[in-house]
Amino acid sequence: MTFKGRRTWLFTSLLAVISIAIGFLSFFQEIGGEFHWSAFGVFSAAFGFIGCVVIVLIAKGLGRLWLQRNEDYYDE
Repeated sequence: MTFKGRRTWLFTSLLAVISIAIGFLSFFQEIGGEFHWSAFGVFSAAFGFIGCVVIVLIAKGLGRLWLQRNEDYYDE
């Protein structure tokens, strides 16, 4: 496994441990919010992560459809 692969697994594992810890601690602390889903301790982290994934996927899709050109684009 390369250094980049190890680093990715390390950060992913760290994120999972922190999310589980926040979810576990939310049972002991009263978390209030305007909406009922805001009471879950991991909601903000999950919402932010899913939002980032969606933004990256949309950017990749736009890049493939609109920004990328063929290799011989300037040779024509």
